[in-house]
Amino acid sequence: MGTNDHFASVDQLTYLKENVAGPYDIHIFDTSFGAQEHCQEGNHSYAHQIIFDWTEEQLLKYKDA
Repeated sequence: MGTNDHFASVDQLTYLKENVAGPYDIHIFDTSFGAQEHCQEGNHSYAHQIIFDWTEEQLLKYKDA
């Protein structure tokens, strides 16, 4: 979610947090990296890196399981 997101709201984020069944982390994208718009328009590569880092972190939890 971006600080200037015109489609997703804090209410939607709250609903998702309360109802998601799996692991999650919240990252609010702001103007410091230019990713504050919906779908992080303006800096997709930064958003992708956040997503990929989180995914790797989750996968490593199960590496030796």
